[in-house]
Order: sequence, then structure tokens, then C-alpha cells
Amino acid sequence: MKCPFCTSQNTSVVDSRLISNGLIVRRRRECMDCHRRFSTHEMLSYDTITVMKKSGKKEKFQSSKIERSINTALAGMVLDSKAKEDLFSDLTMRLYKIASDHNGVLSTREIGDEILQSLKGLSEVAYIRFASVYKDFSDVKEIIKAIKGLKKW
Repeated sequence: MKCPFCTSQNTSVVDSRLISNGLIVRRRRECMDCHRRFSTHEMLSYDTITVMKKSGKKEKFQSSKIERSINTALAGMVLDSKAKEDLFSDLTMRLYKIASDHNGVLSTREIGDEILQSLKGLSEVAYIRFASVYKDFSDVKEIIKAIKGLKKW
């Protein structure tokens, strides 16, 4: 690992910790030349996951799209950052498990259903916001039906 301060490659790890429910390894490093410390973050690569779109088109899995969708659903809500981080890391691990059970392929339906499950336990408002886009509600009656369905859980 190259030192960001002096660009030396003579660095060593002085501490490692798991963060984000074990999805990320935070490594504290020290440069042996300039003696400054810096942190690096190591996480699982999702390059092996392919998403099958409704149209049949395939594309690489991009966790940033999921994070953006969740953030949109949760917009304006007061939510502790740990709860959001836990939701995202738990969801990501479930999606990775589903993909590994299907030869590295996830359908957009599977992704959407897993996001709904995650939001259902966190916020009914966020659930309805996401569902209204994901399920493509065409009128208020469909939204009311979804809200009534939430009350049954």
C-alpha cells in the first residue's frame, strides 16, 4: 500500500478492525519512511454479481444504486446513521447470498423485494415511498391497498 503522504510503498498494518457488521475491514497503517499513519478500508467486491433486468439485459451489480434508492426512500427522516448502515450492510449480505445461490445472478425483482423487506422493518413511510416507485402504483387506491397490507404485518 502506497503512503498517501510521501508515496513510499514501505508501509505496515498496525491495527485491523471489522466495521459495518463485518463487511468492511478498517486497517490502520504506518509509513516506515515518514512515520505518518493513515487508514484504509477493505470490502468485498461485488464484481461477480450480475443483475438481470426486466428487459432481459444484464449489467454489473452496483451497490450505489441500492444505497441511492434507500436514501431516497428515507429522505427527510431522522434516522441514526448506525441504523442506516446496518440496514444497508444486512441487505447487501442477503443479496450476495441470493446471488451466490443463483450462480452470481440477481433479478431486479429479487433486489426490489429485499429492499422492501428491509424498509418494512425500519419505516412504513419509507416502505410506501419505495413501493410506490418499485411497484409502479398508478393511482391512490393502490397506495391505500399497500398501506392496509402493511397493517396486516
